[in-house]
Amino acid sequence: MIVIGYFLFQFAYDKFPAFATAADDVIKLVKSFYAEYGLWATIGAIGFICMAVWALGEELKRKERWKEAMKEMMK
Repeated sequence: MIVIGYFLFQFAYDKFPAFATAADDVIKLVKSFYAEYGLWATIGAIGFICMAVWALGEELKRKERWKEAMKEMMK
């Protein structure tokens, strides 16, 4: 998965200038955060962002299932 992600990143970086600009900004942000706070804080921040995105996705799925259940009950 990591190797595929790396090659997809390189492909997008080479083919799409807007992606390259955004990726450079994100890399600069992560490097400065790492330089100031260290490895564990950087890993923690990335983990927190990943968990937050996952939790938002789960909440949206739950709301969609609830809407579907309500629609079925109204039939």
